[in-house]
Amino acid sequence: MPVFYFIGMRQASISTIENLLHQTSLIESKYNEINQATGVDFNIFRILNLEYDEENLHSTFLSSLLNPKGSHGFGTAFLEVLLNQNGIENFNHKTAKVYIEKHIDNVNSENATGGRLDILLEDCNGSAIIIENKILAIDQPQQLLRYYNFACKTYFKKFHLIYLTLEGRSPEKFSTGLYLKESEHYKCWSYKENIRSWLEECKRLATDKPLLRETLSQYLILIKGLTGVSINQDMEKDIVERIIANKENFLSAHTLKDNLDESYRFLLETLRTQMQALAEDLKLTLVFEVKFDAKETGFAFHTIDLGANNLCIKFEFEDKRTYNLAFGFARINKSQPLSSDIQTMLLKRFVEAFGHSETATPDWPCWVYYESLRNWNRDIYARIFDDTLKQEIGLKVKELLRISTF
Repeated sequence: MPVFYFIGMRQASISTIENLLHQTSLIESKYNEINQATGVDFNIFRILNLEYDEENLHSTFLSSLLNPKGSHGFGTAFLEVLLNQNGIENFNHKTAKVYIEKHIDNVNSENATGGRLDILLEDCNGSAIIIENKILAIDQPQQLLRYYNFACKTYFKKFHLIYLTLEGRSPEKFSTGLYLKESEHYKCWSYKENIRSWLEECKRLATDKPLLRETLSQYLILIKGLTGVSINQDMEKDIVERIIANKENFLSAHTLKDNLDESYRFLLETLRTQMQALAEDLKLTLVFEVKFDAKETGFAFHTIDLGANNLCIKFEFEDKRTYNLAFGFARINKSQPLSSDIQTMLLKRFVEAFGHSETATPDWPCWVYYESLRNWNRDIYARIFDDTLKQEIGLKVKELLRISTF
């Protein structure tokens, strides 16, 4: 492993940092044992592999809670909480109707119209709330602009356009166009703050409804995991107490925070070495171009047979910070067409091996998101240390090699 040179070493000594890390590790181990004993780690949404499923889990679950006629039995109470917490006025919650995946028209790039709204709420006064829900999906061209244009035409400025993401990030410029401005034309919400605080209050309201309360608890745990929030407030309190115990600990904690992203970059270099070893074991050629702060970067394995057909095995992160990992067969030379017979055969084998393929693109004839490794959090990075990540990716590469024998 590489040697780390910490930023801010004048403020924090290595011995203080190591001591703080040791104390934190002991606290985390203690609460991990508690979680194991109490079953907190059991999460039905993760077990069913719905963690990142925007449409079938997140949009559906949120819209169900917002629906006054929903099976939760709380009428407009949950919707009222969301409106009050986020300062949304002039919306008649008593007459609210909720729609999910609302088709508004075919996409027209020339006029910036059309698309499908993730969550739409309307009231009897012609007001609306439109929520564009993003867990890991990337923005689409003119997406927010198209929804804004639809809302202006349909609701005559009596609407709220919400861009909802895990961390509350801003949409891409190609989604908003040059005209739309944050706060003025749309608002950015996060699961980490807006949705989490809303769900906490919904859970409090559902105290005497055990099934609903526990379902909300399970979903809250999932959201906290996706947004890097501790699920154990007692553990969080213990760690904070250690950090603020003295000036040295406080400075050490900041030094660690300042160097966290750099530690990910070092670990990606270790991953490069592991992938190179994997390539040599399988007699493949590796091209490794993962960049922590860039989109659409990844690594590819090349063989003579695949190369002769202008293809390679590729793993690529759609988003920055190693989010949205996909794998499949990718085209090497974008100006060289692929054989239709090869594409058909490969797609058939790919679907048989992995259950389905996402919609083919000119560069990716067959591919899927790597669900178990889709969003690289600390737990996935930790697997670099013991080679288990290399082993899992290796099994996937071997399966791709098996189905690509021409």
